[in-house]
Amino acid sequence: MNGDGSYRDKALLNRGRFAESATANLLRRVFGAGNVYTDVEIKKSKSQTVTDIDVLAIVGNKAVIAQVKSKRLTEVAKIGNETRLGADFKLAVQEAYDQALLCRRALLDRDSNLLVGGKEIHLGESIDDAYILCVTLDHYPAVMHQVDVYLTKKPDDPFQLP
Repeated sequence: MNGDGSYRDKALLNRGRFAESATANLLRRVFGAGNVYTDVEIKKSKSQTVTDIDVLAIVGNKAVIAQVKSKRLTEVAKIGNETRLGADFKLAVQEAYDQALLCRRALLDRDSNLLVGGKEIHLGESIDDAYILCVTLDHYPAVMHQVDVYLTKKPDDPFQLP
């Protein structure tokens, strides 16, 4: 499908939508259907969007933020090109982690509104911790080791759950 230039963009869009849907369905099995939201907008005001969450699960005062990325690990990276491996990691994991950190801060600071389809989510409790889950669509060998080597984070930032 990616070889068809006229369909490539649509194929990639559908691939991303499927991955978000599959992630949400897996989280619904754990947290319950009523506690899992997709395509959540985080807004400071009506006109100021902070970022968005691909899949958000909330139970009590805890949240799981899942950011889904469809970037593939290139063949050059798979055979050991360290420069390409670092670049692929940035696109597949680091960007998802950085976006999830923005989401986490907004949830913990309690200064933003959460909207799904334009409707605000009203939480029963204030979120006091949010866990980060970065989802990649393809097999990503040695990702745990690469998180130790390549992930850029501040000492007080949480680790992601790859």
